[in-house]
Amino acid sequence: MVREIYLVRHGETDYNKKHIIQGSGVDSVLNETGISQGRLLFDKYKNIDFDIVHISSLQRTQQTVQHFLNQNIPSQKWRELDEINWGIYEGKPGNGAMHQVYKALVKSWVEKEYNAKIEEGESANDLGIRLERFIKHLISTSHQKVLICSHGRTLKALVSLLQTGTLDRMEDYKFNNTGFTKVNLLQNNFEVEFVNDLSHLIVEQHEEN
Repeated sequence: MVREIYLVRHGETDYNKKHIIQGSGVDSVLNETGISQGRLLFDKYKNIDFDIVHISSLQRTQQTVQHFLNQNIPSQKWRELDEINWGIYEGKPGNGAMHQVYKALVKSWVEKEYNAKIEEGESANDLGIRLERFIKHLISTSHQKVLICSHGRTLKALVSLLQTGTLDRMEDYKFNNTGFTKVNLLQNNFEVEFVNDLSHLIVEQHEEN
């Protein structure tokens, strides 16, 4: 039987809006837009009978899926699902110099130099190692419909690992705030059905026009 794994990035925070770096070291909360995004996500997908919800240890993920949790769906927090730690850039406004460092870091990862990292931060390998622990647990369970709420870089790594067992495809994916992704699991093989669907937000856009 096919198991359905749904993944969502957390809703918008003021850190997102102001382009301030937030990784595992910044426990930010949703702003009004993020709260609305979470509500719209729930409105569209509330009829999916999730067996369990997995969230990171950071409160912005719990806030995003709070409406699902209010249905008394079992949930688990995982530090393994936390955002990558961006080291000395955590909590600082992004600027041109930081952007160049980030571009160089991503280039290193594309070239499979997965141990590259920002000073005092995590490497892609560090992130991958902790995600492998979560994937091992995910495969070992029998839940048929699973909802996972995590973070942008973490989801890039997670979907790449699910597809190939490596981090090679991280840059193939983009995850907007509350972007919704579905991965099917059959006999330990993961197949991506769709990535970063934002159709639940169209309702809000129509209301504003």
